[in-house]
This record gives sequence, C-alpha cells and structure tokens, in this order.
Amino acid sequence: MARLFSRKPGLANHSRELDVSPTSQGPLPRSASMNYNAASWVIATAAAVVALAAWWETRKARQAAEGSEKSAKASAEAAGRSADEAERMTRIESDRLRDERDARHEALAPVLEGKVTIDLEGANPNRLGLFGWITLARTYRVQAEGWTGSALTPTSGLPVLLHAHTRYKFHIEHWPNGRTKPQTQELRFRFWPPVADLDDTDAWTCPCHRPSGETMNGPGHWEVRVPVEPPVEPFALFS
Repeated sequence: MARLFSRKPGLANHSRELDVSPTSQGPLPRSASMNYNAASWVIATAAAVVALAAWWETRKARQAAEGSEKSAKASAEAAGRSADEAERMTRIESDRLRDERDARHEALAPVLEGKVTIDLEGANPNRLGLFGWITLARTYRVQAEGWTGSALTPTSGLPVLLHAHTRYKFHIEHWPNGRTKPQTQELRFRFWPPVADLDDTDAWTCPCHRPSGETMNGPGHWEVRVPVEPPVEPFALFS
C-alpha cells in the first residue's frame, strides 16, 4: 500500500493529505462510461421517437388537409354539375311548357266556316254598299277594320261577341255609282276569347300570355287578314 503521509524533519506528526479527487485519478471507470453512453442513447432515442411522432402527426394532418381539399373540390364540382343539370332540366321543362302553350294557342285560333263572303247589296245602283258575311266555329270577341292601303277604316254591323256557327253580316264600305272596284284592300279581324262576367256565354281561356281582350283597344289575341276581292259588277245585280 502506498504511503499516504510523510514526515518532514523537524515536524512531529505533521501530515499532508493527498488529493484523491476523481480528476486527479485519470479516466472514469468502464461502468461509469457505459452508464453515461446508455443515458445518451436513451435521450437520443426518446428525441427520435418524439420527432417521429411529430412527423407522423404532421403527415396525418397534411393528408387530412389534402383529403379535405379534394373532398371540397369534389363537392364543388358535384354541386356545379347538379346546378348545370338542374338548369338544363328547367330549360327543357320551360321549352316543353312553351311548346304546349303555343300548340294550344294555335288549336284555339279562329276557324272560319267557309270563307268570308263579300258582295254588293242595295235597293238600286245608286245606293249600294259592300257587305261581308262571316261564320266562326267557336265563340270569340271581335273587332273588324278595313285596310285601304293607307288607313284603317272601321266596319259596322258586327256585335262584340260572335257566337259559334252563326252567320253575321257587316258593312265594309259605301259603293257610289260608277265605282268599279273596292277601296278596301283587305279586312283585318282581331279576335279574343270571351271574357267571364262580361259576355253572355261560357267563357274559355287560352293558356298563353297574349292580350285577353277586356278593352279590345289593343292588339288582338289572334289576328286574321282576309283580302277583299272585287264583287260582281253592279249592273249585273239589276240587269
């Protein structure tokens, strides 16, 4: 065993304690080094696990965000397709209803039972008038005017309401002595459906949105033009 104390001459029992701290004794024992390395490995491993967990959570969050974005995009695209399809179906239905209304409007248009008859009448050649006759297959409100080429002139003799299958006579123009052809070039009829509570008949309606004819001052619901042909010569009536 090494000696821990030494004597100096002249100093009885006076001793000096040697420095025995670990730093003065060289490298740590192998067991201490191993414990230190193990602790470092545990810390490093724990840090790696924490980092891996953080990465995994970040990855899941990113995937979830991407999934949400894709889902939102898919939903928006689906909504857009649905809106386009709804608009297309609405347009198809609107066109179908319009075609049905137009077809019904045409089906309800005035039908003449025979053509409008135009002829001269009067007691003598000096007092003649140009008259017309009209018969309809359905009941209508009516206004009739004559077109001279420059102006419209009202006819006379027609009631507001023409009942179906009834022959009506109306006056077109006077025919003075010496006239050889009518001044009226065509007759213009404006027709409307009967109006409930105004007309003495069973009212009916057209499903379209054209004028209904309460006032009869505006455009007709239907309009018919009939050319006026020259009648027989006046002298033939009295020959």
